[in-house]
Parts: sequence; structure tokens; C-alpha cells
Amino acid sequence: KGNSLCIQLPWDDNKQYLEAWCQGKTGFPWIDAIIRQCRQEGWAHFLARQSIAVFLTRGYMWLSWVLGKEFSQEFMLDFEQPLSSVYWMQSSCSGFFCNQVESYNPCVIGKQMDMDGHYVKTYVPELQNFPAEYIHQPWKAPLYIQEEAGCIIGVDYPKPVVDVCNQEELCCKRIQAIMTALYEVYGTSQ
Repeated sequence: KGNSLCIQLPWDDNKQYLEAWCQGKTGFPWIDAIIRQCRQEGWAHFLARQSIAVFLTRGYMWLSWVLGKEFSQEFMLDFEQPLSSVYWMQSSCSGFFCNQVESYNPCVIGKQMDMDGHYVKTYVPELQNFPAEYIHQPWKAPLYIQEEAGCIIGVDYPKPVVDVCNQEELCCKRIQAIMTALYEVYGTSQ
């Protein structure tokens, strides 16, 4: 608030979502692995950082980018206030809008970046024995596979905190409405 460079988006205030995200317990292995790597090592690859930023903000949880910046300030070794602020504003679409807004579905990008699940299994040991087929969507594994893997979803590892399809659609509609309003006021989406 009070930042003239930042579009004032009407962020939600969901403490359950924030706690799950900050602890790496969202129920989305790709997101949880990245958060846990950040907490343990103070670092993550740029595409991983982008995934957690979009997931927290405009993609799925619709929580303020400031919360993500605060997480980065606490856990990231390479945190720099000005760069982190700009990065989080851009990732959340609070500033520096562009015409293409990617959502980074955590299941799809996880499969693309970590096909065999090695990265996930490194940082989310609860899923260590899950077959690669289910590693990015473990809630879809039949109960017998969960039992064989020694990890029951909803007991040993959380169920997804959000419904990806519904949340992605809702967040996309919110962003589209904001971009439309900006265009009407300024004649551009910037």
C-alpha cells in the first residue's frame, strides 16, 4: 500500500494458505519441494522461484506479493530489497503487466522440470517411495499405491490446499478484469 509503482490488487487474507505455503505443505510436491529447498539451503533455481511466486500470488492462492518478499528476506541468501520487491511485484502482476500471463500449473511444470521426481523426493521425503507416475499428483494414486509407498495422502502428506482448476480460473478472471480496467483508464495494460 502506498506504492505508486504498484497496482493495488485486492489480495485475499487466508492464513491457512499462507501457513501451508511457508511450511512447504501445500499438497503440491513441486511447490513444497521448492519452499523446503529455500528454507534449508537459502537458494532455488529461477524457474523454481517463479513457480512459488506465481502459486502464492496471482496463480492460485491470491495472496499479496509482500508475503512472498518477506519469506525471501527471511530465507534466501541472495535477498536484496529492491530487486526482490521488483521481482515479486512483477511475478504477482502488481506491477509491470504484460499481455501474456502464465499461471505455472504446479503439476504440469513439476512434470516438465522433474519428470522422474528426483528433485521432489530430495526435499519432500514423505514421497520418497512414490512412483514417478504419481509424484506430482500423489492424491491421484490409488490407496494401495499410497500404502506401498508408506505415505497416505491427507495423513502423512497433505491433500492439496487449493483446487488447481477452480483457483486458476478464478485468479485468471481477476487478472483479466484488472487488465481490462487498466486499459480503460490508461489505454494500455501497463
